[in-house]
Amino acid sequence: VTSLLAIAKIAGLVPLWSRHMKTLREWAYAGYVYVFILGFFAHLTAGDGQFGGVLFALLLVLLSYHFSRKVYGRAKNKKE
Repeated sequence: VTSLLAIAKIAGLVPLWSRHMKTLREWAYAGYVYVFILGFFAHLTAGDGQFGGVLFALLLVLLSYHFSRKVYGRAKNKKE
């Protein structure tokens, strides 16, 4: 399961680096946020005190999302 998640995380970088996959980029960001939130709560419930790195990664993803929306604009629906 861990190697499958690693492959999915690496594959999620492709839409983040491409300017042509706007909708897929939104889904990639959603996936990263979901994984990091689950990681935070996993470390919190385990009580190992290692949730700082996950919060930092979540902050970086949210900042990246914010600035990518400024640079590339919003994803447009095909109906518009």
